[in-house]
Amino acid sequence: MTETETLPLVTLFKALGDSSRLKILGLLAHAPQSVEAIAATLHLSPPTVSHHLAKLKDVGLVTTERDQYYQMYRFCEKPLTDMAKALTTKEAFPKVLPAIEDPQAVLRPYMVDGRLTKIPSQRKKRVVVLEFLANQFERGNQYTEKEVNATISAFHDDFCTLRRELIMAKLLDRAGGGGTYWRTEHDQAQSPLGNSY
Repeated sequence: MTETETLPLVTLFKALGDSSRLKILGLLAHAPQSVEAIAATLHLSPPTVSHHLAKLKDVGLVTTERDQYYQMYRFCEKPLTDMAKALTTKEAFPKVLPAIEDPQAVLRPYMVDGRLTKIPSQRKKRVVVLEFLANQFERGNQYTEKEVNATISAFHDDFCTLRRELIMAKLLDRAGGGGTYWRTEHDQAQSPLGNSY
């Protein structure tokens, strides 16, 4: 759905984004009413009611008809049913692709002479570091804990934290006793619940 196509929906939502207008629609859903009757029921001034009705009429939620001396307002549900149909289609919302940061650009501020100066506190940047470290291990090979520690230590002294996070992100796995480690099939960090880390 293009921006031009979403504009009517945005306008409709804006018209509905007022509690007085929602109350007016609630009254009109039961029966057509005049400005004066709505004003009396909701304890609003007739000019205020007329203002809200004009907004609702602009988006097609109310229609008018003459009844002797009064202008009667009637609720029209078609814009709401049309909106519901539009929002339940695959094309309803524009696809927004997340910005993909260059891993090297993320790593560069944290690397000096091939070593990490610190572990990033920001989650997205830490994930890049974890994926970088995971790539130091070849799939299909098994590693002892000492080998894993040595590989991580080549980049940062806190190998315990980084080893634990590599396991939590499911980039490395280990046998039950923790003596043997291996690179998993995941290219991206995963949370313990299986969603993106």
